[in-house]
Amino acid sequence: MWVFIELDQRLSEIGIANVNRSFLWSARFLKCLGIWPMKNYLPLFLFFFIYLIIHCSLSLAHLLLAPKSMDDIISNLAENIELTMTLTKVVITRVNREALSKLSMEIKEFSLTEKYETKQEKLTLLNYTKLPLYFIVIIASSMLLAESLYYMNGISNGIHIAKQNNSMGYKLPYRTLEIMELKDYRIYALFCAYQLMFIPSIVLGYVGFDCMFVNLSIQVITQFGILSYKEIGIANVQRSFNWSSRLLKCMGVWPLKNYVPLFLFFFIYLSIHCSLTLLQLILTPKTMENVVSNMAENMLLTMTLTKITVARVNREALGKLFAEIKDCSLTEKYETKEEKLTFLNYTKLPPYFIIIIASSMTMVEILYYSSRLTYGIQSVVFKSDNTTTADAFGLSWMTMQKRLHGKSRYLYPASIVEYGGKSARKNLQIVIDKTMR
Repeated sequence: MWVFIELDQRLSEIGIANVNRSFLWSARFLKCLGIWPMKNYLPLFLFFFIYLIIHCSLSLAHLLLAPKSMDDIISNLAENIELTMTLTKVVITRVNREALSKLSMEIKEFSLTEKYETKQEKLTLLNYTKLPLYFIVIIASSMLLAESLYYMNGISNGIHIAKQNNSMGYKLPYRTLEIMELKDYRIYALFCAYQLMFIPSIVLGYVGFDCMFVNLSIQVITQFGILSYKEIGIANVQRSFNWSSRLLKCMGVWPLKNYVPLFLFFFIYLSIHCSLTLLQLILTPKTMENVVSNMAENMLLTMTLTKITVARVNREALGKLFAEIKDCSLTEKYETKEEKLTFLNYTKLPPYFIIIIASSMTMVEILYYSSRLTYGIQSVVFKSDNTTTADAFGLSWMTMQKRLHGKSRYLYPASIVEYGGKSARKNLQIVIDKTMR
C-alpha cells in the first residue's frame, strides 16, 4: 500500500518538476535575446534588434543590387525569410511583454498549485509535461546543427572560390551586400565573425519564441486533459446509457422510445421458434443428446421472450425510472475526493459489463450455430457414403430409396420439429442385414 502511495506522490513530483524545467528552458532562450516577458533586458534586446535590422537590410540590398543568378536569388530569399520571421517574433515578444508575462505567470502558477488527486490526473500531468522538454531539445538542436552546417558550407565555398580565382575575392557565408572587396583574408575573417552572430540570433529568437508558445499551449492542454478525467465519471454514465439503449432499440423495447414494428417482428419470430422447439422435444425420439440440447435452447429462448415482453409491458415505468436515474447521476455535485473516486470507480462497471456479456454471448451463439450447421452437413455426407456402400451389395438407388421410405435430409442447426420418417441410418442397417441373409 505504501509503495502505491509513494508512486503516486512521485508521479506528481516529476510532473511539477517538468513544468518548472520547461519554463526555465524557455526563459533561458529568450533571456539571451533580452525578450523574456517576465524580465526584459533592454541592452541585449537593442543589440540583437539592431544586428538583425542591419543584416536584413544588407540581404535585401544584395537581392536588389547584386547580379541575379538563380542560385543567389533562391539562397537570398531563404535567408531573408528566416531573418524577417525572427525579427518579427522578437518585436512581437518585446511589444507584448506585459500581456505575455501575465499569461505565463498565470499558467505556471495554476499548473504548480493545482491539486492532482487521482492517479489518472497525475499520469496525465506527467505525460503531457514531457512534451515541451522534448520539443525544446529537438528543435533547438536541429536548428543549431542546420545553421552551423550552412554557415560552415558557406565559408568552405567562399574560400574555395577565392583559391580558384583570386580576382573574385572571398564569398561570405550569407548573401549580403558587400560594402568592400573581400580579397584580404583578415577582412574576410572579420566579416565572417560578424555573420557568425546570425546563428545564435536564429536559434534564440526563432526557436525560443516557438518554444515559449508551445510550452504555454501544452500546459493549457494538460489542464484540459486533467479536467476531462475529473468529468470521466459523467462520461461513463452517458456511455453506459447510450450502449444499453442501442442494444434494446435494435429489439424495439428501449423504454424511453419504443419501436412497435421491430418489437412485433422479433416477438413473432421468437414465439414461432420457441413453439417449434417445444414440439420437437415432445414429438421426436427422446435421446439424451436431443433432450439436453433442446432444453438448453428452449430455456434461453423462453428467457429472452419473457424479458422483451416484460420490458414492453412495463415500458412507461422503466422509462420514468431510467430518466430519473440518469438526470440524478448527471446533475449531482460530487465535491469531496471520496465522492469523486467512488463515482468514477462504480461508473466504469456498466460499460465493462456490456462489452463482456455482449461479446461473450455473441461468440457463444455463433460457435454453437456453426457447430450444429457443420454437424448437419456432415450427417448428409455420411448418409451418401452409406448409400454407396449399399450399392456394393447389389441394391439399386431406387430400391434403397423405397426401403428407406424417404430421402436424406440436412439437420437443422437448432433443435426444431422435423417431419419425414425414421432415422435413415437405422433403415439403412435393416436393409443391409436383410440383403446379407
